[in-house]
Amino acid sequence: MRLNLLIALAVGLATYALTLYFNNRTPQITQAPVSAEATATGEIAPEFSFTDTNGETHNIRDFEGKKIILNFWASWCPPCIKEFPLFLKAAAGNKSDTVFIALSSDHDAAAMNRFVSKLDLKNMNNIFIALDENTKITGDIFQTYRLPETIIIDQNQKMRSKLIGANWTYEELSALIKSMQ
Repeated sequence: MRLNLLIALAVGLATYALTLYFNNRTPQITQAPVSAEATATGEIAPEFSFTDTNGETHNIRDFEGKKIILNFWASWCPPCIKEFPLFLKAAAGNKSDTVFIALSSDHDAAAMNRFVSKLDLKNMNNIFIALDENTKITGDIFQTYRLPETIIIDQNQKMRSKLIGANWTYEELSALIKSMQ
């Protein structure tokens, strides 16, 4: 009985100490976070750069004039893996005016690369997959902590829709893309 009491007390103190530690930390945000309200009002997407799996560096502004499907995902996230083929299908069906940018929150680049190596990306020059190291873009700029999350950006770099989770269909995604004509 005493041992159980001591264990409960130790766990309680450890929890209290962790709560104090995390409450006193201030996040290093270089830009205002993106909210669902920001996407609904059509704010310009924050500027950021990423290096894709081919080693090429891109800036979000490189894609002005194109519709952008900006997806935050991870290879360990089952809903992310479930929806990934739908994004690939949308990108394949809209090669001339749409790009798909998939930013992985994986902590292990090898895990992300194992997943990517299984994809058929031949002749898909409008798909860009990158590791978001230390989740600088995902967490600091877009404040995304629950994956998957997707932001649809129009040709003028305005954020138009935010898809949270994977409870949507290809038809819904397709309609969102077409609505930005």
